[in-house]
Amino acid sequence: MRNVVRSEGYARTRVGIGAAAAVLGAITLYRTIASVGLKLEALPAYVLGLALIALGVVRWREFRAARKPS
Repeated sequence: MRNVVRSEGYARTRVGIGAAAAVLGAITLYRTIASVGLKLEALPAYVLGLALIALGVVRWREFRAARKPS
């Protein structure tokens, strides 16, 4: 199992899922702001969108750190 988790293919899969999450987060934020505006009642949608974008950023940083030679 350790070899699978440390493989480059697994890292690419994780960064791909993170990128998809970031795109979905950006779409969520855009559609929420376009339809509701900046209102407190839409706070859960803002938090969800920002969390998905943050997930994509974290996965990208992990991928970049894993590819750097030690």
